[in-house]
Amino acid sequence: AAGQRVARCATEAAAAWRPLPAAAEALGAARPRGRPRLAFASVFVAPHLRRAAAVARARTLTASTRACAMGRRSAREREVASANGGTTSTACYLQIIGCGGDSDADAPPSVMLFFDGDRYVFNVGEGFQRLCVEHKVRVGRVGNYLMTRASTETLGGLPGLLLTLADLHGRGSEAGGVAGGVTLTGPPPLRAAVGSMAPYVHGRARGAATVHETASPADASGAGVRANEVVRTREVTITAFTVTPEGTLTDAQRARAAAAAAVGAAGANEQQQQRRLQGDQDSSSPAPEQAQRPAKRPRLQPGAMIGGEAACSYAIELPTAPGKFDMRRAEALGVPRDSRRGALVRGQTITLDDGTQIAPEQVLEASEPGPKALIIDCPTLGHLEQLRACEAFRALARTSSCAVHLSPAAVIESDAYRLWVAQGFGEGDAATHVLCAARAAPVPPAYGFSAAMATRLAAAVPEFFVETHSVENGVAARRASAGEPTVVAQGSTMLKFTLRPAASRGLDSSGVPAMPDRDALRAEAFEELAMAGTSGAKDEVGPADKVAAKGASGAADGAMVGSERVGAKVGGAEVLFLGTGSAMPSKYRNVSALLVRPREDGAGGLLLDCGEGTVVQLTRALGRDGMLDVLANMAMVWISHVHADHHAGLQRLLTERRRELQRRLGLGPDERVPPLAVVAPPLVRRYLEWYGALEKLSATIIPIEGTTSDAMASADARSDESGDWPPVELADAMRRAGVGELSSVLVDHCQHAYGIVLRSAGAVARGADGGESAAADGDAVSGGDANAWSLAYSGDTRPTPKLVRAARAVDLLIHEATFEDGLLSEAMAKRHSTTTEALQTGRDAGVGALLLTHFSQRYPKVPNFRDVGSDPNGMAVGVAFDLMRVVCGGRADAPGSARRLTSSLPKLEALFQAEMDGMADEGDDGDATFGAEAIAGNGGGGGGGGG
Repeated sequence: AAGQRVARCATEAAAAWRPLPAAAEALGAARPRGRPRLAFASVFVAPHLRRAAAVARARTLTASTRACAMGRRSAREREVASANGGTTSTACYLQIIGCGGDSDADAPPSVMLFFDGDRYVFNVGEGFQRLCVEHKVRVGRVGNYLMTRASTETLGGLPGLLLTLADLHGRGSEAGGVAGGVTLTGPPPLRAAVGSMAPYVHGRARGAATVHETASPADASGAGVRANEVVRTREVTITAFTVTPEGTLTDAQRARAAAAAAVGAAGANEQQQQRRLQGDQDSSSPAPEQAQRPAKRPRLQPGAMIGGEAACSYAIELPTAPGKFDMRRAEALGVPRDSRRGALVRGQTITLDDGTQIAPEQVLEASEPGPKALIIDCPTLGHLEQLRACEAFRALARTSSCAVHLSPAAVIESDAYRLWVAQGFGEGDAATHVLCAARAAPVPPAYGFSAAMATRLAAAVPEFFVETHSVENGVAARRASAGEPTVVAQGSTMLKFTLRPAASRGLDSSGVPAMPDRDALRAEAFEELAMAGTSGAKDEVGPADKVAAKGASGAADGAMVGSERVGAKVGGAEVLFLGTGSAMPSKYRNVSALLVRPREDGAGGLLLDCGEGTVVQLTRALGRDGMLDVLANMAMVWISHVHADHHAGLQRLLTERRRELQRRLGLGPDERVPPLAVVAPPLVRRYLEWYGALEKLSATIIPIEGTTSDAMASADARSDESGDWPPVELADAMRRAGVGELSSVLVDHCQHAYGIVLRSAGAVARGADGGESAAADGDAVSGGDANAWSLAYSGDTRPTPKLVRAARAVDLLIHEATFEDGLLSEAMAKRHSTTTEALQTGRDAGVGALLLTHFSQRYPKVPNFRDVGSDPNGMAVGVAFDLMRVVCGGRADAPGSARRLTSSLPKLEALFQAEMDGMADEGDDGDATFGAEAIAGNGGGGGGGGG
């Protein structure tokens, strides 16, 4: 029987792939001595043959499918395809990704250059992967990512992207990945910036990307414009113009530029250690001495992001398209239907059987000159002056069909920039300009699905939810005033400029998201609540327009909707959920981050985890002014573990905070600001130290292993080379945040993974006085102190007794519930918790309220929570959503209190009944896929974090 199986597999394989029999014979000849040939072939050869036969059949099927598609083409298309090596591109356009009323106004959006068989993406800012999922952008065929700057604005989404590309690269073409990885191109110090991600990226993403800098760091340190060709294919030629303005670099900055170039090399040397510490190993806990004694505390010195001075603009040139083959002329001239027609298409003169020579121009229509387009990014007016003076760029600008401007608003709105746009582009009526940073007219939200959900939630449960901040309107394309180019369009997500075919050349706004009808969304929510027999905001506070006004005002001043203003007697602390999903963002849930803000005058905020897109989520929740106020007053950031979905947004947050403090304090761009305390595990600390050599971050790194209860109490940990422990920066941050006790708890997920317990000074005093537990208390959760509060956050973990003991009787436990109960084996394998396990942890700890979060993206909107509301011990239970606000501590009967979470579950169940019944709601096709496949399609992209 074994012999028959081997023979059958070999026969099937040989039919499609002839070298296999020889390979099988070689394998059989290589059998160990003493082992029968038949047994060896059955055990070792047959599995290889089966896999090879499957691959061969797939290749044959792919080839036949391609042949069928080729057969359906017209004669003209077949001839052009033959002339171009079997491929032809009939469509080409530029498309903007991520320019919306709720996106990061300071960061340039991504722009995709589309061809039938290839894609190019310019810039990978924060939220790139989420936007790809949101708008079903399939980026698996992207072979080149080109950056206009090497800064957090253009690279914020790169860590997650690299991790997902690594997954796709590992699975090859079956996952839609680009064979051999992708190429990252940009100005210096792009190589060093990518190298700084080594502590948590390179262990998994090795081989997924190749970095190419458009100029050497030494060249970029001198003023001028350097042009070099970075892409040349049959379809397109892309030239990078690297601009460094006059007088932007001091001698000290040039010295740091040379030092920064070493960061990338350092990353390569760390790979083995990174893999050991990455979190993939069997042991989830560090050695006892690691947990007890903190490492030396580094202070992050501000670096000099040379990429902030060196910026790239790109020129895109398409080749001349040969004229259409005129079949009637060819027939009239007697050109036979053979390969000679293909030769004419390729521009060759042919000879007929009777000796007559036929030139290409006799059977081809006039050729079509290749269109040109520009991607322009001038971070400062100094960059603009250098680019304007470049004759090569000026020549391209005069003949370009389209220019996409990624320059910041302050530069675009300057008189010099306006004059350049008016006089330096286009011949005749040719030029169209897309200004991405301009806000002359509102634009639709980039995260439309999440905004719609937030509107429905705010209508149904106004005490826990508010609507998102967004300015909304359609794309504004206007005729320019005298002296300006033909059309100036305001950038918007999915706005397209078609380059080919020539008949369709121009702006196309058909893919731009429509303005959300908030009134209709509210009415829909009210109708669903009425059908379920529950009431929403309409019954509680009046008409829908009052609900909207109340939500907007609450978001503006940072207060809870339906509750008193910050600083009122309700007390406690407000928890704002900025991300409640796991691994990678989805349309409805961002990755992990939550903001804790004590409701006391003058208290700063604490950020627990900081996944990619945290700054954007803050802006959507509080408005831009509210976001900047939070960053300026933030006391501390605490990172639970090294997986990217918990900290990849940190560098963007630190950069934005530094700029805002410099503005408020009247400081120059090179002057230091008070550092922010960042409590982080070892690999995150190493990443921040390396990246801090490139860009000013202004942070003090505090080892998380030194903040455990044992370490804080240990005599050995009370002093180190830097002085007393805990450090002054940690004590000061706790005081500013109104925290009396901070304790990190080692949990069971990956190495150096922690949870945290926070207690206000009043809660610590309550515990010292023998106050009642949170779950047993009555009207005042905090035992009589209106401002007292206590909170525990699990991070990512399996159920662990350590967390149960540390979180005893806290007012609110925020616990991960990544998987539903039916996926216990997967939860154990990935070291996460199920819903029931999280509930049991809350009961064992005797907490006042439990909020479930960190849901797998297989549940795009909501997990099934029908059985989580009833608890015999009186523990309130809730399900977290992005931009949800909850008050822990303070008065238990106050609107928004965590003790009232259970009352929200019937309304939430009414809103999401179809999802929990397993029914597909309209507009959600494709939600069955998650992770990398959600944006892979026929070719994936985007990226995730850890687990």
